[in-house]
Amino acid sequence: MYDKKVQLLAVLSIDWVKSLPPEELKLLNSADFNNSETTQTITNSEIPPEQISYENIAEKSHFYSLRDQLLFMFAPELRREYENYVSQQAANSGYITLEVV
Repeated sequence: MYDKKVQLLAVLSIDWVKSLPPEELKLLNSADFNNSETTQTITNSEIPPEQISYENIAEKSHFYSLRDQLLFMFAPELRREYENYVSQQAANSGYITLEVV
């Protein structure tokens, strides 16, 4: 279970700049981001829902909690594995209140 989490985190943290083709790297390096022509106003409808979720959660969470919340949000099957594990351990230990029904 831990290995799946680590693998998913590794996938989420790929350095996107390294994956760019050489032509796009040249364009990126030659871009003038201070030019008023390239400045755009971004509306809420253009912001991906993942970014909005991140910003909402980031305000209320510390790093590790934020990381786990995002991981479980975008990998619900992993959340179910953790819930099943906690439920099994609760049943084995006699903690009825922790069992997932």
